[in-house]
Amino acid sequence: MGSLYEYFADKQAIVDALLDRHLDDAEQALAAAAAEAMEHAGPQDTVRALVAGYAALHTGDPGLHRALSSQVPIGKRHLERLKAIQTRTVELVASALQGHVADAATTARVLVDTADTLTHRWIAEETAEPDRLAALLDSLAVMLAAFVQARSQPEARAA
Repeated sequence: MGSLYEYFADKQAIVDALLDRHLDDAEQALAAAAAEAMEHAGPQDTVRALVAGYAALHTGDPGLHRALSSQVPIGKRHLERLKAIQTRTVELVASALQGHVADAATTARVLVDTADTLTHRWIAEETAEPDRLAALLDSLAVMLAAFVQARSQPEARAA
């Protein structure tokens, strides 16, 4: 068995490979969540799928996620890719909310940023005890669903 440096030029090349894999996982998890949301097409289902997608992303390898997000410098290429993933996620959520809320783009941005930030904090930063995580994720989904309901168009509220 050889050294890692037989396969990678330096430490940054190792980090880049780990970041690429993590961003691939992020794209897959969020695409699956978006497909789930579009299948059901209701705003409450969209919220649940979004929270589940971010939970899946952050629980896959929380130690690696923690290291990549807090201890490793992220280069411009990876920051741009991360921004593109976030932008695409917001677009997909906004599309699922279209016709259900008055300002789908803003509502989607709030949903995505909140789901990502809180699941990241609870899972990657280990601020939630594992036995409480399911309750926290459920509470997040309830809170975000209430936000969507409050932002719903009057005709959608009457239905």
